[in-house]
Amino acid sequence: MECVLQTFLDDLEVSGNIQQLRDALTALTSGFGLKSYAYLALSNSPYHRPRLISNYDIRWTGHYLDQFYHKSDPIILRALRDPKPFRWGAEFIGSASSRFIRNFFHEAASFGICSGLTYPMGRWRAGRAALTFASDSSGSDFLVHAPETCGVLRMAAYEFHRHFRRLVAPGYSVNGVALSLRQVQCLEWIAMGKTIAEVAFLLGVARSTAKHHLQVVREKLNVHTSAQAVAALANLKRIL
Repeated sequence: MECVLQTFLDDLEVSGNIQQLRDALTALTSGFGLKSYAYLALSNSPYHRPRLISNYDIRWTGHYLDQFYHKSDPIILRALRDPKPFRWGAEFIGSASSRFIRNFFHEAASFGICSGLTYPMGRWRAGRAALTFASDSSGSDFLVHAPETCGVLRMAAYEFHRHFRRLVAPGYSVNGVALSLRQVQCLEWIAMGKTIAEVAFLLGVARSTAKHHLQVVREKLNVHTSAQAVAALANLKRIL
């Protein structure tokens, strides 16, 4: 177990792209005798689709993203509201579950995704994320008899998330001025006609925080209004 984990951590440290992160997670999953995994990162930006790193059947992942299931997936919804890891299985579907939820789990099961152990990553500057290790067994006692394995997987999940953030959330530059990702997100929502209150709600921050971000942006860009700052957004260049 320790050897598998150490190799995984070493692979993460030298990873330079998403494929290398995927390879490291695939090797970890295989090393622990697990069937599959899925890491889903949801962006705060209105322009970005979810990022899904997984070894699930591509027919399922393609269908999942095309149908915007991330907005109604009961596993993801729970991960967004509850920061604690949780197991799920057939009994996760209660008698009062909607037809959508029953159909959703039926579809997933047809691709061998019947139960799992999910680690919510909580809020981070670009959005939220969760990592699930899944099984084709229907019971939610998934790994229940191996608590030490669950602890190791939790460490692995957070380390994977940390390195994913390192690769996909660099800084931004507008007209040669460096901006944080959150400042750019505020500009993106303002560009779409959102009010300060709406921006704060969408980003999960206080209204005063969103207002402060925009004030800092105006000062950095040496403009007087948010509209002028939004105009500069067209020249946004990413710092790789």
